[in-house]
Amino acid sequence: PHTAQLEPGNGSVFRTTSPEWPGYGARVTRDYIFQDGELVITHRISKVEASSTLIAAWTITQTTPEATVYVPLAAKSPYRDGVFWWDYSTAPEKLGATFLSPKLLRIQPVTGAGFKLGTHPAKPALAAVRKGLVFLQRADRQEGEYPEGGEGAGFTVEVYHHSQPPPNQYTELELLSPLRRLDQGAELVTRWSIHPVPEGQEQATVEKLLEIDKK
Repeated sequence: PHTAQLEPGNGSVFRTTSPEWPGYGARVTRDYIFQDGELVITHRISKVEASSTLIAAWTITQTTPEATVYVPLAAKSPYRDGVFWWDYSTAPEKLGATFLSPKLLRIQPVTGAGFKLGTHPAKPALAAVRKGLVFLQRADRQEGEYPEGGEGAGFTVEVYHHSQPPPNQYTELELLSPLRRLDQGAELVTRWSIHPVPEGQEQATVEKLLEIDKK
């Protein structure tokens, strides 16, 4: 369980704080504030002196299975089509994946077909569309090596689809920070927002929100 409070002197910041992790000594704090139409969440793992353990902040948001997920892709990547799939035994199209362009992947999850993917766009973000609304998540880009993926091409975003049948089916949108030593602490800033989709303009709306460069 976490404690929760409004920060003194700034009632618009809501902070949650975890208990100390047994065996690590660190705490997780999250600050929530609305800024310019976004819910900005700052995730921090506090420092533990003289600890060289590697850590990363790694956020997960679950969406309902009927949501269509859009994943921005890196312009240059060591991975085939810019995406690493944990299991290559099933063709991406059988998982509901469609490459709309070299820089944008759309996934309409297929019931019973589980998968996990990672990629490394220049601007970390993910979008989920449902009932005429886009749920957009963005993260501030940070330099460094990431928990998963190749050197220099670590995954800043990942998507996981749970293969269990309804009502236990869901899709995870994941944003990551680079690896840091625990005596340095780790931080990840994520930004949530919701946007309407004009009729017939879903792809164009998502491309604009994800800042897809068509050049």
